[in-house]
Amino acid sequence: MYGFSTVWIFPFDFADKLTASEIKGIFAFDLANSPAASEIKGLFAFDFADSPAASEIKGLSAFDFANSPATGGIKSLFAFDFANSPAAGRIKGLFPFDLADSLTVSGIKGLFAFDLFHPFACSG
Repeated sequence: MYGFSTVWIFPFDFADKLTASEIKGIFAFDLANSPAASEIKGLFAFDFADSPAASEIKGLSAFDFANSPATGGIKSLFAFDFANSPAAGRIKGLFPFDLADSLTVSGIKGLFAFDLFHPFACSG
């Protein structure tokens, strides 16, 4: 669907094209995604920058992530595990977040759960 957004308290469900998008929700997540860079900033102090070569997550929960063009991993106090390739990436954790990212679409599913349909996204 196009032209509107819906936000649910539970749970996180997001479909996004790799052009540009924004998420703002109860937990103050702010996601801006382009082919070259992505940013997440929220109450939990997530800071995410993604380039074709590297990604970084730094936050209050002491996330520190370095990613190569092919693959990377995050393991921290909350047991996040992230593997990212040029075509797809995943985040799985205790909460748990599940992120699938391709060149055309991204998905986030988690217990906290927003359900968002973005005007720039192909939702299905």
